[in-house]
Amino acid sequence: MKILLAAPGATRRGWRRALQRAATALDAAHDDQTRYPALWHDKTLYAPTAMIRAETITARELLRRGLAQRTEGTAL
Repeated sequence: MKILLAAPGATRRGWRRALQRAATALDAAHDDQTRYPALWHDKTLYAPTAMIRAETITARELLRRGLAQRTEGTAL
């Protein structure tokens, strides 16, 4: 989210659709029942649920703020 929102060309055609698709994916991933895929870590599989949730919440907030900033005073 940070990279996409900070890119100078973020106002190019299609950027809003990409961000909306990201929002949909993040909303779907933010569920207490979601089971995250395990990552390979030091010869074992590990899915740090709290860390994944924190990153998801952060990305959703960045997206919310970024969309609000980009749409203020801009005809889309």
